[in-house]
Formats: sequence, structure tokens, C-alpha cells
Amino acid sequence: MLALDIDPIALKAARINVRRNRVWRTVRLSSSRLGTVRDSFHIVVANLTAETIVGLALLLPRRVAAGGFLILSGILRPKTDAILRCFTPQRFALLRQATHAEWTTLLLKKRG
Repeated sequence: MLALDIDPIALKAARINVRRNRVWRTVRLSSSRLGTVRDSFHIVVANLTAETIVGLALLLPRRVAAGGFLILSGILRPKTDAILRCFTPQRFALLRQATHAEWTTLLLKKRG
């Protein structure tokens, strides 16, 4: 598992959690940018603002393997439609949309 974050404070917290949960052998933390990652993954999770997700709309699909899943969260409810327009219907199918208070999470499956 590869976990990316460009925020040093978030990475420090992630390191603590990786140690606390004893998953250091399976979780690799990195401050690399998404554009430098060359692998594709069966599951990609992006907990980011809607604006950041839109900015990564070309890169995120490249990291999701064919038939894989993209989970997008951290989306304010009024911005959900803009996110969906970036990813569906051509590249991904919407499998589930969950809303809690003002936040939305999307579960998408890559076509192909």
C-alpha cells in the first residue's frame, strides 16, 4: 500500500498511526506528488477538497487499474455534481454516493 501526502504534519501523524497499528511492513508513506507515481492500483482513495480532486482529474484515473475502484471523499455536498462530471460516465461508473452532514463520499468503478 502506498500512501501519499504533501503535508508534513499529516505525514508525521500517518507515521505514528502506521507504527501504532503495526502495519509498517505493508504501508509505505511518501511525500511524492501523484504525478510521479507510475503504478496502478486496484483501490485508490483520495480524501481531498473538491477543487484538488478536479485538479487531479487527469492523473487519478491513470492510477486506478482497469476494473478498479476510486473512492473520493472530502467533498462538500454542493460540489458533488462537478466531481461527478469529471469522472462519469465515460471513465467511471458511480456505484455509491454517501452523504454525512455537509460531506459526500463517492465510490466509483473504472470502466474497462
